[in-house]
Amino acid sequence: MKRGEKMEHSIKAGLMITSASDYNMEICRGANEACKELGIELVIFFGGSVDPNVAFVQSSDYQKANV
Repeated sequence: MKRGEKMEHSIKAGLMITSASDYNMEICRGANEACKELGIELVIFFGGSVDPNVAFVQSSDYQKANV
């Protein structure tokens, strides 16, 4: 890049879901289609919160807590 040139920045959007339910998958599909139409990059995160009083049962519970 030469001095004085403007950098091209793409617009990015993030979407966080807490489960892979049918409802959330439809939300992801809709968000993906809307972002494609608008030329926006979409990043989907799987995460959420975990009740601190409940022991981790599966490794995915631990991973979910660390997003």
